[in-house]
Amino acid sequence: MQTNKKSIGIRIKKVRTDIGVNQTEFGMQIGGLKKSAVSAYEQGDNFPPPDTMIKIAEAGNVTLDWLLTGKELHDPEQNPEYRRKVEAVNQIVAERTADLKLMQQVIEAVEEHLQNNQLTMPPAKIAELITVLYEETLESNNQQVNKGTVSRMIKLAT
Repeated sequence: MQTNKKSIGIRIKKVRTDIGVNQTEFGMQIGGLKKSAVSAYEQGDNFPPPDTMIKIAEAGNVTLDWLLTGKELHDPEQNPEYRRKVEAVNQIVAERTADLKLMQQVIEAVEEHLQNNQLTMPPAKIAELITVLYEETLESNNQQVNKGTVSRMIKLAT
């Protein structure tokens, strides 16, 4: 737990980089400061006044205690930007998981139909068929593969 100006400067820089802005933008966010002032704070050459420290803590959603001492790391879950990013990632994961499950259903439906009807097709044709059926199912906003469509598509392809 370092409280010297250099250590505080490192934490100020972490706040700035965590929110993804350059020194000029950060200076504007914390009270219209010049880039040189932000740089001096980050390098540990100068110590920000109390009102600026409060603005820095608020901008980074960190506590003053953490900013001054390094204790009590900020809780990223309280940061709206962090929560937005987590929600976006969770949405992508959910969509990909649903897509993978749907692709698996299409593959299984094609394989089942081919086996049940003792049909064979070249692997490239099967892959093309699976792709078309998958896209068709996605476009129709169905969560399940229509086995009638699978049957008709296979008849067309063979």
